[in-house]
Amino acid sequence: MEWNTRGKVRSSRVRPRHADVLDVSITGARLVAPQKPSVAVGQTITIAAGGSRGTVTVRHIELLSHAHLAAYGVEFLRLEPGLEAFLFSQIATDRPEGLELKWGKAL
Repeated sequence: MEWNTRGKVRSSRVRPRHADVLDVSITGARLVAPQKPSVAVGQTITIAAGGSRGTVTVRHIELLSHAHLAAYGVEFLRLEPGLEAFLFSQIATDRPEGLELKWGKAL
């Protein structure tokens, strides 16, 4: 996914950074992207994937010790349907088999 695209889906002038999706919830996500001092808690950032975009507010920044990366906790403000589908498809991608069964037994 593209991170901090300054409102553009694709532009020859704007070189978006790429981010990896670590976790997704109904209200937000945790993304790993290159550290950027100009990104601050409370800032609104544009994200994009597959030609769709959305806006998020940065709620938490955790600097990681390797490769100049940071984990960004973001809250969704607006997601186009294609971006929403992409993000929520990430939930099923990494889910261990039988997780629902284990949750059902725990309840």
